[in-house]
Amino acid sequence: MNRFFLLFLVILTISCGVKQPVDQNRQHEFGSIIVTSTPPGGLIYLDGRNTTQVTPDTLKNIIPGHHTVRIFLQEYFATPDSIVLEVRANSAVSAAFTLEKLANTGWVRVESTPRGAEIVVDNQTTGKVTPDSLLLESGAHTVVFRKNGYQSRSCEVDVQRDTFLNLTISLPIQACVLLEAFGNVSCDPCVIAADNLDTFRENADPATYAIMEYYAWWPGRNDPFYKAASDDVDERIGYYQITALPSLVAGGHAKVNATDYKEIDATFKSIFAAHTTPIGLSITKNLIGTELIVQVEILRLSPCDHLEQLRLYVAIVENDIHFDSPPGSNGLTDFDFVFRGFLSSKTGDLFDTMQEEYQFTYRLTWPDWDYNKSQIVAFIQNQETKHIIHTTIH
Repeated sequence: MNRFFLLFLVILTISCGVKQPVDQNRQHEFGSIIVTSTPPGGLIYLDGRNTTQVTPDTLKNIIPGHHTVRIFLQEYFATPDSIVLEVRANSAVSAAFTLEKLANTGWVRVESTPRGAEIVVDNQTTGKVTPDSLLLESGAHTVVFRKNGYQSRSCEVDVQRDTFLNLTISLPIQACVLLEAFGNVSCDPCVIAADNLDTFRENADPATYAIMEYYAWWPGRNDPFYKAASDDVDERIGYYQITALPSLVAGGHAKVNATDYKEIDATFKSIFAAHTTPIGLSITKNLIGTELIVQVEILRLSPCDHLEQLRLYVAIVENDIHFDSPPGSNGLTDFDFVFRGFLSSKTGDLFDTMQEEYQFTYRLTWPDWDYNKSQIVAFIQNQETKHIIHTTIH
């Protein structure tokens, strides 16, 4: 009896402060946003997503945290352009807009390659994506096109009253290098590797890289991050034949000394400079209530060899995870780039190589992770050569 009691105390002590694998059945708490406008009838957008609701109305089942509300009504502009609110659980906040009618207007038809680019006019989101038509006040305007996975482009237009302009633009693919790190919360050299990744993040353009860190089962068998995604982590460790920690793989094919920052930086720059891809990749994501909806668009822009060997991987990464006490023996309490699991198959998803455009949709009941500090990483990898053809992060 005494031995059992002592064992219970030891287990309880070890468990304190450790973020355990999530409880999928946890009850989420929500808030709501009351949106009004004068005059009414404005289409309500929440965090860039069309809610299909119009003012006045109440947005319900909103995850607590900061959210951005905008409204749009043809031939009107809203004041203010947007409102950022902090939503609290079991309470409501309000957002009120004034809609003013435009005068002396002309039309601009906007198109882009690829389609689906967000249209921003004079630093204000229009709530529209290409292809679409805009009714703008006469005069000079700056139109910006934005799409995940592609470089933004801007154009200057001079709108004349009662005229119709056509505007077409091509968006280049944004080169992006994937760095896959391997560590463990009880791996002492992993502290240096973590510092190197933090330094890399401080110095690199965030549009040019994505980082995912897989937490292995050794040397500490109770790594909470490994427990939460063990099957997916085992697959990547086996795929790359990882035998030592810390490890780092750049672009799927280049193994790098994770404790040598100069080698990490030089390898990244070399892969980025040589990056070319015939395939565009783009992510959209929305959290509606407790359901995460992720859509990944694959677009073949030019001929591509060995399409039958390519697989799409889609993963969730969480940043800024803090423990009150170290979850392992290396003393770290703060973690970034934490791999939470694949939305795709752990061995990657096949896609129709005969189609020029293909779209995947993934759904997940959102667990007890911080959505505002989480990212979606999508990448296409050649299963034979291990080369990663393209990566994007949202």
